[in-house]
Amino acid sequence: MGELPPYTLLNLSAGVNRNGTQLEVRVDNAINSLGELTRFSACTPTTCNQPYVIPVQPRTVWLTFGQKF
Repeated sequence: MGELPPYTLLNLSAGVNRNGTQLEVRVDNAINSLGELTRFSACTPTTCNQPYVIPVQPRTVWLTFGQKF
């Protein structure tokens, strides 16, 4: 199966707080690279050529809103 290919993850976040109201935006894996955490094979006695790949988390966007009373 060889070595895993190199990849880069970029997580970003920013927030604003004004007049008791807060807003935060977070992006995980912003560049959405096709990284692989691991890979393995589930072999049968006759064949061992089907690799299974565990990918990195896909791009995820979080939006958080809050207010103080």
